[in-house]
Amino acid sequence: MTFFLLCFLSVFLLLVARRTQKQEKQQALQERIAGETLEVSQTREVRIRSPLAVAMELVNQAGMKTSRTEMMMVLTLAPILGFLVGVVYGWGWGGRLLLTLIGFFTPFLYLKWRKQRYYSAFRYGLLDLTELGASIFQSVSDVELLFRQGMNSKNRIIANECEQIIMQAETLGKTSLEIMRNRAEQSGIPEYRTLAENTRIAIETNSSLVQIYQDMNTIIRRYFGTEKTILAKTAGIRWIGYGLSVLPIPIFWFFWPSIEPVLHGGIRIYFYFTCAVIIFGVYYLMKVVKVRV
Repeated sequence: MTFFLLCFLSVFLLLVARRTQKQEKQQALQERIAGETLEVSQTREVRIRSPLAVAMELVNQAGMKTSRTEMMMVLTLAPILGFLVGVVYGWGWGGRLLLTLIGFFTPFLYLKWRKQRYYSAFRYGLLDLTELGASIFQSVSDVELLFRQGMNSKNRIIANECEQIIMQAETLGKTSLEIMRNRAEQSGIPEYRTLAENTRIAIETNSSLVQIYQDMNTIIRRYFGTEKTILAKTAGIRWIGYGLSVLPIPIFWFFWPSIEPVLHGGIRIYFYFTCAVIIFGVYYLMKVVKVRV
């Protein structure tokens, strides 16, 4: 009965997602056009967002091309899969709840991991973009020419970003600089936002774009140099943290034959509670040993 109820819920959510997909695309286009006419504000409104909205923001910041329908299916099926695993292995309601929560949070953790990888790769791509800009702006101060030349870059991320800027500029009737500023703000990458804002200021004040792009290139190179130095000096501490994080897995694997026969009644509840505490402890331990520059 539970299995059929879960299947019905999955099909229902899928149908609802498909029904609203067209409306969501139109609304997203309207919001994007409206958002591009607004100035960037340093103060942000604090509001409660749905898990789907949070996941889609992470998808965009990670440079992924996942639709809202696909993400809704993932966020729906992942907890259901965790629950079914608990049912198949005969876990109690506490264990099923624990696996359901694991299934719910796993997609968000994966998206955050993809976001960090994309940020790092994008920063490396900015090195190519700033070098190209410093070369082009020595002869002409044409930002659109920079992006058209950037479409031929060997860096796939920068080539795709330049292509999106040119395409959106032609579609929306905006300048490439305006599109660059909007995309930089949406990306959440500080170096990209700084580069876009400094480019705007330089054009408005008739300043040297060559100097701005050379300085940004130097800053990014120093950033990567500092990052490598810090990672090298903290390697031992980080590996100790990683070792402590995975230590519960072999311990449970070794002692499971002795633990399983006594898991009944209140002891089972305490066991599941301990597993939940260990999982959250591992999560925060990974955040502690994670080095950010």
